[in-house]
Amino acid sequence: ARQQLDNPRPSQAPATPTPTTVETPIGPAQARPAGPVTRSAGAIQKVVTAAGTEIDARFEIVELADLITSDDARFPKELQPRDRTRVASAEQVALMAARLDPLLLADSRLASDGAPIVGPDNVVESGNGRTLALRDVYARGQLKEKAADYRAMLADHGFEVANMKAPVLIRRRVTEMSSAQRKTFTEEANARNIMGMSPAERAMVHASRLTPSLLDLYRGGDLATLANTDFVRGFMADVALNESAEMMDNEGRLNQEGVRRIESAILARAYPNADLLGTLLESTDNNIKAIGGALLDS
Repeated sequence: ARQQLDNPRPSQAPATPTPTTVETPIGPAQARPAGPVTRSAGAIQKVVTAAGTEIDARFEIVELADLITSDDARFPKELQPRDRTRVASAEQVALMAARLDPLLLADSRLASDGAPIVGPDNVVESGNGRTLALRDVYARGQLKEKAADYRAMLADHGFEVANMKAPVLIRRRVTEMSSAQRKTFTEEANARNIMGMSPAERAMVHASRLTPSLLDLYRGGDLATLANTDFVRGFMADVALNESAEMMDNEGRLNQEGVRRIESAILARAYPNADLLGTLLESTDNNIKAIGGALLDS
């Protein structure tokens, strides 16, 4: 297919390209850093959700304080499918801030990644977590180097940010939408862009991240006990990346799903056989469940 695109047959005339909006890169080409490339202010980018909905968005630099995030009383509650007031979400935002990579908050074809997508009314429609992480970066003195790196990325791409207090690169949605369309877009933009994994597949991924030093923190028995606090924290930080909101309740304690995923990871670490794990973790047969429980205890 690549050869056919590069070398069309003589008898076939190359297809006439469809006119598209020109997206001017920021700064001279030779000055671009490696990784995703942001666009110049005012340039239009076509952004797509996991469900395939496509919109036009314009790159802008705004002050962080001007954005209306999901923790703001003015934020339309029907537009936020995630509860950012949960302890798990707060911890996830803090982790995002500590690991901030400026280039990941720049250009992306996906609505769920890159610079936040903001409506005409300054409401953040996609990227509330990313925006809140930037707020942490600007506010916390221990993250001042992260803030400097982010500002430097914006300046390197030609944005004038020297006189701004807390500049943020956003993609302003210019496609008009009804209230119902906006709600649907926001839900799609916050959905995962990868196919969901089966319990066995997820367990294998988690098991591969369980280091001996982390396993040494596990004291056995009930994961919710005080003795296993360090192990659970380590698991959330180093193994179940970005999954804490699914694994913890509103008080920041392990929920049933969290216990299930950690136990499955321990089982997969001890018995790294995909077929066996698929049977033990996905079967509805009570006898097989009992065998899995016995192996886990062992």
